[in-house]
Amino acid sequence: MAKTAASILLSLLLTATANAKTSSTVSVAVLGQGGRTVTRRTTEASASSSLTTADAVAGYWTALHEFPRDMPKGNLSTTARRKALSKIKEVHQVQEPGMSLVPDMFERPDGGVAVFLMAGDEKQAEALEAQPNIAKLNQERVGSFKLMEFEKVSDLVDVFPSKAMRESGDELEDVVNNSMVGVKIQVDDVKDVDERVGKIISELQAREGTYVMHLVVDHGVEDRRRRLSAEENDRNLEEENGNEGEGEDNDDDNFKSMYDIQYFNVILWTALGLITILFYTIGLMINMPLMADTLLFGESAKMVAG
Repeated sequence: MAKTAASILLSLLLTATANAKTSSTVSVAVLGQGGRTVTRRTTEASASSSLTTADAVAGYWTALHEFPRDMPKGNLSTTARRKALSKIKEVHQVQEPGMSLVPDMFERPDGGVAVFLMAGDEKQAEALEAQPNIAKLNQERVGSFKLMEFEKVSDLVDVFPSKAMRESGDELEDVVNNSMVGVKIQVDDVKDVDERVGKIISELQAREGTYVMHLVVDHGVEDRRRRLSAEENDRNLEEENGNEGEGEDNDDDNFKSMYDIQYFNVILWTALGLITILFYTIGLMINMPLMADTLLFGESAKMVAG
C-alpha cells in the first residue's frame, strides 16, 4: 500500500513539473501605426512568473476592450431580462489583481484580436512557437500570461459569442471602436498556421491606430487531462484487482468511506436529539402542575346561586 502511495505521489510530482513547463500561453502584442501605450507591465516581481487562470485572462480582456456581449433580444419579461443580464455579468468580470499586465488608465486601443492556436500536443505547440512569425511576435510582445495546469483554452474560446468568432483572419474589417474578435485555428500544418498568423499581424500592423493581438497557444492540456484520467483509472483497477486477490480474510470489504461515516453520524445524532426532545416534552406534559381556575370557579358559583 505504501509503495502504491509513493508511486502515485511521484507521478503527480512529475506531472506537475511537466505541466509547469508546458502550460498554455497568452502572448500580448501591440500593433498598428498609432504607437500609443494601451497596456503596461506591473511592477510586481512575482507577477511575471506566476500562473493565472482562464477567468483572469478573460477579465483582463474585458478591462482592456469593449468586449462583445450577447444582449437579450425580443419582448422579454423583467425577470427573464434580469436573468439574461446576470449571465452576462458572470462571464464578463473585472480584472483580477496580481496579473503581469494591466490596461493603461488613460489610453484605449482601437481594437483587439484573440488568435487561438489549438495544438494537438506539446511537440506541435513547440514547433509552432519556433516558426518565424510567431517567434518574432513573442520577442516583440508587451508581456504574456501562462495558464495554470489543466486550465483549458476552450474556456477562453467559450467567452466569445458566436457573432464575435471568425474562422480565418481575413474577416477583421469590423474590428473598430475597441471591439474584440476571436479567430480559432486548428493546427494541422504549423507552417500554414504561421503564414495565417503572419497575415493577421501584417494587416493589424498596417492599420492607422493601435491594435492589440492576443496570441493563445494551446499546449494540449485537454489531451493531457484525458491521458492522466485514464492512467488514474488504470491504477484504481490494479488496486481493486490486487485487493480482491489477497484472499477471503481481507477486511477491505467492510471499509467505510469518510462520507459514509459522516452520513451515519449525522443521522444517528439527529435521531437521538429528536427522541430526547420528544421524551422531555412528554415528561413536561405529564408533570404539568394543575391549578384551580378562579375565574371559571367564580362564574360557576354565581350561576348555581342564581
